[in-house]
Amino acid sequence: MDIQTIGLSIVGAGGGGAAVAYLVFKTLGAKWLDNHFAGRLQALKHDHDHEMAHLKLKIDGQLDRAVKLNQREFDVVPTIWKAVTEAHYAVVDTISVMQSHPDLNRMTEDEFGEFLSGTRLQEFQKIEIRRLSGWDRTSYYGEKLQWIKLNDTNKLIVDFNHALLTNSIFLHPDTFAEFERFANPLRKAFHRWRVNMQMGDAYRLSPEGQPDPVDEFRNQGAELYESLAKFLREHFYGLKRI
Repeated sequence: MDIQTIGLSIVGAGGGGAAVAYLVFKTLGAKWLDNHFAGRLQALKHDHDHEMAHLKLKIDGQLDRAVKLNQREFDVVPTIWKAVTEAHYAVVDTISVMQSHPDLNRMTEDEFGEFLSGTRLQEFQKIEIRRLSGWDRTSYYGEKLQWIKLNDTNKLIVDFNHALLTNSIFLHPDTFAEFERFANPLRKAFHRWRVNMQMGDAYRLSPEGQPDPVDEFRNQGAELYESLAKFLREHFYGLKRI
């Protein structure tokens, strides 16, 4: 007999029978309510446990992925940092106002011959410079050395770009942005210097009113480099994002 049937029986009862029926209804009704709420509570607990298990699985998966990504980033950053450091100092040396190279005018012919054999000049250039004398030799070698530096620096920048882009998917967006924040002025400075050299004047200034990327990197390159290093130190050895 369910609670509805008992309730209808009470309505049809009278006198003492009604009182007895009421007590029965009250007792059975209380048990029914207890069982009903116990069932509902168990169902809610089951739903809650299921939801918590699903949430825990989701969080564990996200944490595991974040840990793996952080580890992967930690693994690739040294390669990128080495490449950016080599490119940075190569550009600094290439665009430096003060260029140093040996004074060939002071060398004896034997000294000059030994020196020449260890240079990276091409054979036809070695023949050309041997025909010169005095300061002309020093000037000739200084000019060719600038082109050698230019080519070496261009390769280092290409290597840096390759290291950054091929590993970019493993970098946190903030880390990638910091590398780019440093790299963009470096690339612009080198590009302007290369164009100027190809036009015959490496020290050509920008049109009046326009910023000179070469001069800007001379003044700010070291600060940008240190800023990038500071960010990486704080990122990996300070508070880490997950």
